[in-house]
Amino acid sequence: MAFAMPAMVLCLLASYTVLMCSFMGPRHLFLWCSSPSEDERRISQAVGKRVKAAYDSLGDFTFAEKSILGWFVVLTACWILRKPGFFRGWSYLFPDEGVLLTDSVPAILVVFILFAWPKDPSSNDLAPILNWSAMKRRFSWSCVLLIGAGYAISEGVNKSGLSFLISRTMKDTFGQLHSVFLLLAVTASITFMTEFASNVSTGSVFIPIAMSIAESLHIHPLYLALPVTLACSYAFMLPMATPPNAVVYDTKFVNMIEMIMSGLLLNICCIFITVLNMNTWTYWLFNLDTFPDLTKHHNSTINY
Repeated sequence: MAFAMPAMVLCLLASYTVLMCSFMGPRHLFLWCSSPSEDERRISQAVGKRVKAAYDSLGDFTFAEKSILGWFVVLTACWILRKPGFFRGWSYLFPDEGVLLTDSVPAILVVFILFAWPKDPSSNDLAPILNWSAMKRRFSWSCVLLIGAGYAISEGVNKSGLSFLISRTMKDTFGQLHSVFLLLAVTASITFMTEFASNVSTGSVFIPIAMSIAESLHIHPLYLALPVTLACSYAFMLPMATPPNAVVYDTKFVNMIEMIMSGLLLNICCIFITVLNMNTWTYWLFNLDTFPDLTKHHNSTINY
């Protein structure tokens, strides 16, 4: 949190500035601090009425909704208390201190419970909250396949030696640069690379590569690993870069040129914010001017 908060605030301000200037015009940038016009008041009142009507149409809090909320709280507690670190969690109640228990175990358990938990106990049929037809229709199978494919691609890149080739090329290309320019080049490369690949696959492939490059150049691994991790999420230019982009583009209110231009400006802003954050606040926070002893004994999969 201490690392991410300053960059998050600056990126949020940059997003507001870029999007307001791109789609509303620079003169609307500071209209929030001025009194609204009569038309704006009328539009605001109309929107407020629509939102209130939609909220009223939701009705009362049903038993099924309360059950979902309750089981979500239970699931969150299981995740937090599995191995909290400051005391022995519930995973230590199992053989081998729950070495095979991951966060997916309580999640799958809660899903199975929802297949049997009644939607309305006062009804005669006692239909469960979750059934297979709803599961097939609403479950994001593509997301599961995407994440699985990301790990498969990462493993394939490592096993095939492609990670060695990419890291050697990046080292030969950027290795002679000053550390600040190296950071800028790596962050920019990953930012534009993630426009054409998923965040998961980009991160799983290039984070180990960035750490290997840092190790070979005797730089703190976090100096390159942290910005690469952030840059994997800087997918603002293309609809296929990330699902939210596709949703926005599908509304037809934003055309391709507008998305590319505003996304490019936002990418540039986020790149420089990341570089600034890494060389100021984060540099002091993680003592990035040192090279940790742990890394010296780390068995890297990439040899030079």
